[in-house]
Amino acid sequence: MTTNGADTIEIPVWANGPDASGNGGWSAGLLAEQLGADAIAHGVSVSLRLPPPIGRPLRVAPAGSGRDVFDDDSHGAGGESVLVMHAEPSPTSLDAPDVVRAIDADVAGRASAGFPFREHHPFPRCVSCGIARDPGEVSLELHCGPVDGVAVDGSRVFADAWIPSADVPHDDDSGEVTIPAMWSALDCPSAAPVADPHAVNPSVLARITARVATRARVGERCVLAAWHVSSDGRQHVTRSVMVDAGGTVIAAADALWIEVRPR
Repeated sequence: MTTNGADTIEIPVWANGPDASGNGGWSAGLLAEQLGADAIAHGVSVSLRLPPPIGRPLRVAPAGSGRDVFDDDSHGAGGESVLVMHAEPSPTSLDAPDVVRAIDADVAGRASAGFPFREHHPFPRCVSCGIARDPGEVSLELHCGPVDGVAVDGSRVFADAWIPSADVPHDDDSGEVTIPAMWSALDCPSAAPVADPHAVNPSVLARITARVATRARVGERCVLAAWHVSSDGRQHVTRSVMVDAGGTVIAAADALWIEVRPR
């Protein structure tokens, strides 16, 4: 956990997406914290320029109303430190169609059987949606699959139920999970609607704009749901929401996924 205005942030080694870099949502949420509680409650947009390094300090620098993150151990052609992420305030909505907010947690849990990466996962040790985490490692265990008969503008809705376990980083007093965990929980579900488990070149998160109005609590069930919004060539926009037991959207994100170019 970092404090607002810190000079550095460090993504834990266990908060990986691919084995050697940070989970996009976790990394972005860690940076979003630097903008303060008000920005988080209204919306922050984070662009990921490079796979976020894990397990070492990354420098945070002011950038207008936002923040940049640099890797001082890597350098560009001119010798400058490389830019890893950029964050800026970006108010966004908590909107979700009624059919999404009405998804029952039991129905969402059953949908996870259709998780697209159940057999072939490009990043099987991902902290959020991995299927091969080591015993004892933090794992959100979010595996969104298609919900029968539920669609938004013709796009199938993918969902899973989530009961944050005690190993998910959280506030000891309130039980509320941390902002990086919330962003991570919004990240991977947003990939499911555009997932191709047999793709030679997977899609990666390029930008996530998230708003967290209320944090999930350890032991309390909620639903993660996501659907496809639009595509343009290799770029795909999706939306994900977190809905509490009362049907209230407590967090939401719009994500931009880009298919990696064939080599």
